[in-house]
Amino acid sequence: MAVIARKQNDLKEAIKMCTNAIKTSPDYLDAIVLRAKTHFHAKNFKEFKQDRRVARKLDPAVRGLDTEVNIYSYRRYCASEEARRPRASAFGGEGARSFPRFNPQECRKNFYEILEVGRKAKEDDIRKAFKKRALVLHPDKFANESKAVQDEKARLFNQLREAYDTLGDYFKRKEYDEELKRGW
Repeated sequence: MAVIARKQNDLKEAIKMCTNAIKTSPDYLDAIVLRAKTHFHAKNFKEFKQDRRVARKLDPAVRGLDTEVNIYSYRRYCASEEARRPRASAFGGEGARSFPRFNPQECRKNFYEILEVGRKAKEDDIRKAFKKRALVLHPDKFANESKAVQDEKARLFNQLREAYDTLGDYFKRKEYDEELKRGW
C-alpha cells in the first residue's frame, strides 16, 4: 500500500504506512528502504539519512538507495537554473565570459558507455562487463597511489557501480532507456 501511495505522490501517507510497518517489525528492510526513498523525495533529508543508516546496519549490501538518489539529483540539477546559468571564464579579462549552452545530455552519464556495452546488451553481458571493469577500476588496486589518483578511481568505480545498479535491474533499465529515448 505504501508503494501505491508513493506512486500517487501521497508521500505523507506512504511515510506513515512504512512507519507502521516498521513499528510492527523493526528489521523490515523493504519498509525502511521505501521510507528512506520517500523521505528523500519529500525533501526530508535528515530522516532520509537516518533511514539509510539503519538500512545499511541491517544489510550493508542494500541496493537502490544511492542509485535512486543520484538519478534524482541529476534530474534536479539538469532542471535547475544553475545548469542553465552562464559561467564566467576561468581566464578572466574583458569579454572573456563564456556562455555554454545548456545540454541535458551532458548532465546525464551514459551508463552504457561506462560499462562499455551496447544498448541491446543482455543482463549476462552487463554483469560480465561490470565484473571486467570492476577488476580494472576497483579502489583497492590503487592503495599505493596518491590521494588524488585514489579519489579519481573511487569516483570512477562509483559511477561504474551506479551504472550496473541501473542497467542490472530490469525496471530501472527500462525507465532509463525511456529517458534516453525522450532525449532527457
